[in-house]
Amino acid sequence: MANILIIDDCTTTRMLMRAYFILLGHDVGEATTGIEGERKFSENGADLIFIDIFMPDQDGLQTIRNIRKTNIKVPIVAMSSGGKDNITDFLTYTIEFGATIAVEKPLTKVIFDQIFETIFNERFSCPAMVANLSTNFVSIKNAKDAKA
Repeated sequence: MANILIIDDCTTTRMLMRAYFILLGHDVGEATTGIEGERKFSENGADLIFIDIFMPDQDGLQTIRNIRKTNIKVPIVAMSSGGKDNITDFLTYTIEFGATIAVEKPLTKVIFDQIFETIFNERFSCPAMVANLSTNFVSIKNAKDAKA
């Protein structure tokens, strides 16, 4: 299965994501800040990164930009529940900074399943679950290029 890195300052978000990903059989690493996330990625790598946009010490945009300087292939899922700007516009910027997919929190099982299917071209849970994610996905930037 995949080696997933979660970079988010929210303990609850990390805990829930970690529990779900482990249940699916993935290895999971965590970081609470952008700088810590960069360090963990540099040391351990990852097959997929989930990153919050608004964090202390270094925001997700700068972290994405820094990761992209050393690795253009790892899929990065940018996520946020809001901020001062319109969240849809702001998440769109993450694609320009190098995110593969941008989603608005809260994330659900269906959204995670769609992300895994998009990134890895596989379904890790119930194949009968299908949803229209157009309201949750801001953009999907040819995830297959990220795998190449």
